Amino acid sequence: MIYSKQKVIFIHIPKNAGTTITKALDSAFKIKRKRKRRGPWIHDDKITEQMIDDYFIIAVCRNP
Repeated sequence: MIYSKQKVIFIHIPKNAGTTITKALDSAFKIKRKRKRRGPWIHDDKITEQMIDDYFIIAVCRNP
């Protein structure tokens, strides 16, 4: 998920609490969106080099 206004990128890795984190970020940033059954996924073509330098990037990887 790309939160442009807040300059945050959350990379959702499946089976790593991504849906819960997305809901928490949406709530914190007061964003309302319809939920899809699967996804959302971001594609690397939407993330620019400038965004990598300027945005705070979050990903979660759990240890089973």
